[in-house]
Amino acid sequence: QAGYTKTTGPRFARELVDRVRELPGVQTATIASGLPGGFEARRETLTVPGASRPGGQRFFIVDWNIVEPGYFATLRTPIAAGRDFTIGDRDGTQPVAIVSEAAARQFWPGQDAIGKSLLQYTPSPPGPTNPTRTLLVIGVARDVLVWRAPACTCRYNSSTFRA
Repeated sequence: QAGYTKTTGPRFARELVDRVRELPGVQTATIASGLPGGFEARRETLTVPGASRPGGQRFFIVDWNIVEPGYFATLRTPIAAGRDFTIGDRDGTQPVAIVSEAAARQFWPGQDAIGKSLLQYTPSPPGPTNPTRTLLVIGVARDVLVWRAPACTCRYNSSTFRA
């Protein structure tokens, strides 16, 4: 936080990434709310229209990360299907997501994940009750193995880091 506002925070983040990109030897840089496999990963609650939930649970619980364009290239994680985020994916446009291969297999076994929907819920006691947004799946990223088996991971692009 450090005293940043909704205007100054994104400007700082954008300028930071721009400066890092200019450093000698830097090939690519981006910004994200967390690292893959990191302990700081956010857990989010989703429903997936048409998908059966394990053990009769009401929701899927997935690792969630807010990322900017260039995230997958920076981590050298290939997009297996669909497309990467672009600068055009911002507030005011259709919310989009890229899911891991593990998520695609779990949510839509034997189907193409591109064009499918994810319903994100706001946690509220005693549990999530209000869908906050519908995200359109635009890509499937290769699974990343860090300290455990591939996670059921979803990432979405936000103008959080842009002013």
